[in-house]
Amino acid sequence: MPQEVYSDREHVRGVPGRPKHPVGLSGTVAVAGVAASLATLAAESVTSPGWVAVGAVCYSVGLLGVWAAARRLFYRIDFDWRHALWAGISGLLLAVQWTLPVTAGVVVDSVVTPVWLFAATGVTAWTFFRVGGEGSILFVWPLALFPVALAVLLLLLVGELVVAPQVAEQFVGPAGS
Repeated sequence: MPQEVYSDREHVRGVPGRPKHPVGLSGTVAVAGVAASLATLAAESVTSPGWVAVGAVCYSVGLLGVWAAARRLFYRIDFDWRHALWAGISGLLLAVQWTLPVTAGVVVDSVVTPVWLFAATGVTAWTFFRVGGEGSILFVWPLALFPVALAVLLLLLVGELVVAPQVAEQFVGPAGS
């Protein structure tokens, strides 16, 4: 049986409808892990609102850079106005994804927000770095993944700030006693 020959472009694109990891699964996980680690370490060092804004811009540009690099280098797509529109929307939401947990960490000294930021950044970088099989993850991420991640953050914060103190009070007694 003759072996099929694919061009480089067809090989990278893979099977229609199935996303591909352009540098392999372990490489994609490494990119996501590095992005998540950098974001979490930077978030832990933020203490003023000005640095929160600077961090939000860097975070958005960095993750959108991961998305653009994966598509430009490995998937070879041409960008058009729709990509620019959805990149702008995603950029704003990425800034929110950075700003909310960092602000909660600074204001209420939250313990769960760095963990959430690490997980959310890792998942975002992992999905942004996969190519093929989708119209564009920039259409799916703001409409499906971001709202779910935001709901998880809010549930974790409610659990940490409301539920945990009430449960602790039942077992330990009122705070300050």
